[in-house]
Amino acid sequence: MNIYLIILLGESPIFYLLRNQLTHITLVIRDVLLSDTLFTNMCRDILAMYTKLSYLNIKQSGKIRRSKFYLLRNQPRDFFSSSHLRTLIFDAECFDDCLYLLDGRLDQLSSFTVNIRSIEISMIDQNQVGTIDL
Repeated sequence: MNIYLIILLGESPIFYLLRNQLTHITLVIRDVLLSDTLFTNMCRDILAMYTKLSYLNIKQSGKIRRSKFYLLRNQPRDFFSSSHLRTLIFDAECFDDCLYLLDGRLDQLSSFTVNIRSIEISMIDQNQVGTIDL
């Protein structure tokens, strides 16, 4: 896994060749538990570094806890954003993770697929809830 992250996140000469050419990334996370902060920052870095990325699929092993995006709640919109991403596929811990991502940060999304582990009472302030148009 470490070798793939090094290539993916810019610590390799191949990164400089691919950063403006890759349009599709499928990231497979197996048998490793990433903290919410590390997972969110890794996704943010991928979106920032791969400027032509239009498709991102994040697959996580069924054995590990699904990462959460609640960290986006108090971050500026440019903390986690992309002007090119059209398709996003990922696993979420709860429905609120979807709402954090669909607040305008990813304004070019046309396809959004998410597997939600549980739907609970929303932790989002009711004043923040509005309609979501895709």
